[in-house]
Amino acid sequence: QFENIVFADRNAVAHDFTVAGAQTTGISGVKAETGVKDAIYNMGGRVMNALKKGINIIRRADGTTQKVVK
Repeated sequence: QFENIVFADRNAVAHDFTVAGAQTTGISGVKAETGVKDAIYNMGGRVMNALKKGINIIRRADGTTQKVVK
């Protein structure tokens, strides 16, 4: 079972989806998050200009953070 999966495009806009039921064969819906990104960090804490391959940490203007795998 998968929960709280978030994908981001190359502009650091996060998209999430939910998987319902054991027989799911696709994405049931996509919701674009609103909000301006404050900064993108790598796992070492270094600020980056864009998402890089691997794990990225996005800190949003409202203070929330997300780990995003690209």
